This record gives sequence, C-alpha cells and structure tokens, in this order.
Amino acid sequence: MLPNSQEVTVALSGGADSVALLYAMREIAEKYNIRLKAAHLNHLLRGEEANRDEQFCKDLCEKLGVALTVERIDINAIAKQTGESTELCARNQRYAFLQRAAGENGKIATAHTADDNLETVIFNLVRGTGVAGLGGIPPVRDNIIRPLIFCTREQIEEYLEQKGQSFCTDSTNSDEVYTRNFIRHSIVPKLEELNPAVKQSVAKMCDGIRADNEFITKSARELIDKGTEVENLANADKSVSSAAVAMLCKENLGITPERKTVEAILDMLKTRKGKLNFEGNSFAEIENGKLCFYKLDNREIRCALAEVIGKKLRQYDFSVVTKDEFQQIRNVNKKFFFMSLDYDKIPKDAILHNYDGSGNIRIAGRNCSKSIGKLLNEYKVPERKKGETLVISDSCGPIAVLDYAVSERVKIDGETKTVLLIKKEESL
Repeated sequence: MLPNSQEVTVALSGGADSVALLYAMREIAEKYNIRLKAAHLNHLLRGEEANRDEQFCKDLCEKLGVALTVERIDINAIAKQTGESTELCARNQRYAFLQRAAGENGKIATAHTADDNLETVIFNLVRGTGVAGLGGIPPVRDNIIRPLIFCTREQIEEYLEQKGQSFCTDSTNSDEVYTRNFIRHSIVPKLEELNPAVKQSVAKMCDGIRADNEFITKSARELIDKGTEVENLANADKSVSSAAVAMLCKENLGITPERKTVEAILDMLKTRKGKLNFEGNSFAEIENGKLCFYKLDNREIRCALAEVIGKKLRQYDFSVVTKDEFQQIRNVNKKFFFMSLDYDKIPKDAILHNYDGSGNIRIAGRNCSKSIGKLLNEYKVPERKKGETLVISDSCGPIAVLDYAVSERVKIDGETKTVLLIKKEESL
C-alpha cells in the first residue's frame, strides 16, 4: 500500500471507522516516514448534525496535530443539476474532493472495513455482477488505499474504546430507505447466524477472486489487442470474452455494462449478427465481421445557412474569407479537412439540414448528377450514419453534402472573390 516516505490523506468523516484509521495511521507514521494529513467534506445533508461532525473532525485533528482540509458542498443542489441520486452524487463529489486534497502525488486512505466489503458483495450479487463485482472492495485502487479492509467494525470499536476516543454517529445509518442500511441491518445478521465469521470468510473469498480477475483482465486485454473481429472474440473462453466486451463498452462508450448487457452482446457474437441499443443513443453492432461500438447524433438540424456563419456546429466551423485568405489557410493548416464554396453564388435562401433520404446533386467536376443516397453508398457510409450527414440546399435543391460533395453551380472558379469555408478536424 505504501512505499517509504509517502504523503497520505485520510478521508475523515468523524465516524468510528475513519477516526480509528486516523489514529492507526498516526501511530505508524513515524516508523514508515508517512507525512499524514486529513480531509473532511461536509455534504450539507444533515443540518446541524453535519456541522457537529465537521467541528468534531477539526477538534480531533488539532488534538492529534494533523493538518485538516475542510470543504462544504451542497450535494442536493448538485444532484438536481446532474440528475444523479443523492448517494451517487455524494460519492462522486467526495472522491473528487479527496483527490484535490491529496494532490497529484499523494495517497488517499479510506476507512472501508470487512463489513463494507461484505455489504458491497451482497449488493453486487443481488444486482447481477461478474467476477469483478464479486471481488468486492479492492485494498488498493490507483492512489487509494484501504488499510482497514480486513478489520471488522467490532474490532474497530474495541480499538477506539482502548484509546478512550469518542466518534460521531450518522443518524442516516439506521434509515433502511438506503439499500446499504437494509443490507447491514436485515441481511448481514441472518448470514452471521449461519456463519459468525462471514465477514472474514467473504474477505478471503474476495482476495482469491481478485487474483483470478487480474488474470482474466490481462487475457481480455490481449484478446482485444488482436482485434475486434467476431471470430476472434467469439472463439475465446467465455470468461475472457465477457471481460473483453465489458472493456470495449467502457472504452468506446464510457458505459459499465450490466451482466445482462454483456450476455446480449455475447449472443450477437455467436449468431454473427445483431444490434444493441444502450441509453444515450449508443450502440453495439456486428458490422463487416467486427464488433463495433458507436454513438449517433441524429438531432435534427434545420436552419438558415446564414445563422451558422462565423460559428461552430458539431465538428464543423463555418466562415467566410477572401479567396487569397483561403489559399493561405489551406497551405498552412494541413491537418484540417476543407470544403469550399463560392459564397457569392449561394442563394440567400440556402438552409443547412440533415440528409432526409432524398435529393440529387450535380457534383463539381463530374459532369453528372447523382442521388445523395448513391453518393453516400459510394463512400460506404453505414445506414446508421446517413442521418447524421449535413446538407446545404436552396430552392433548387442540394448545393453541398458536407464531407462528400459540392455542386457544380457553387464551385470555386477564376471569378470567385469570397469563399464559404467549412472546416473540420480530421480527428473528429
């Protein structure tokens, strides 16, 4: 957990677990050359009780000679803005705060215990989880360490009693409207009737499962590195292919998939076809023999072309420049894709809109007309992407298909004075 000479920030709530952690870290700080400090976040959720906890932490750190960072954040207000549950918002804000308090190179010590680990495993099990979820709370994750993860709450309270140290009790810990409290007060006692040492037993189980999961994760990464061809993924061991699918969802869409979602994608791999729609207009699909992940932006766009001049829409910048300026820009900025139209030839009624499945365009330099549908097929644009394509049209029809074609009637020629420049970064 700790190399020699390390700065550690203890996440201090004022509860028994975090108070015991602060005491324990202070006892070993000199021996291991640990530079110790603490951080307390007031979520402003429990009124005077929250203020009491904040003052307790200040008094405790002053007594122990430990530097303390305190912040106050209105979790309810932020949750309304983000749409998160209060619990999730509080967790996200708490870890962001701890990272700020710890700094770039510091370690964060949290007071998770064997009790927390058991509750997490039960929660994951009921929700439906894979190997990673059954591994419980890892003792080390990135710069976060959990020195008390193998200690029970009973051991911690006994330790504090020996020290003669009081602690704060969160009144919400008894409210079973919170899922974890229901697990803690209603389920865990029944398990302890079957096995009084269930917390320690599950902790040992998690230790073994995490070791197995490390091997599976490594194998899944090696599988992905070989490619996302269906044959490659479908012929792998199910545990490895499942982990690979979960990784791809996370890396491509930012989604941590539930078990049923992974199973649905594995079924697609077996049948070599299929499409799965996630929330947020995100998809997994078998396409050209590969498992593909993508997001669609089919928001309808229909506005006067004049409204976007000098602005950015999606990944496109629209600007009007002189012909000389255009030549200079094109010569200097090699990394950009340019589409250019003679601005003076564009009718005032021109509009920008999504491709709607219709329209023909007489393509500059080809001396022929072509339907936009056939043009997109030429460029092998998938059906799913056609609705994202933007078109400029006037009362006579399309004059440009962004990324693909400009009409003969608005092309740049020797008489051009001003240019409509449509610029797109290649990386997008």
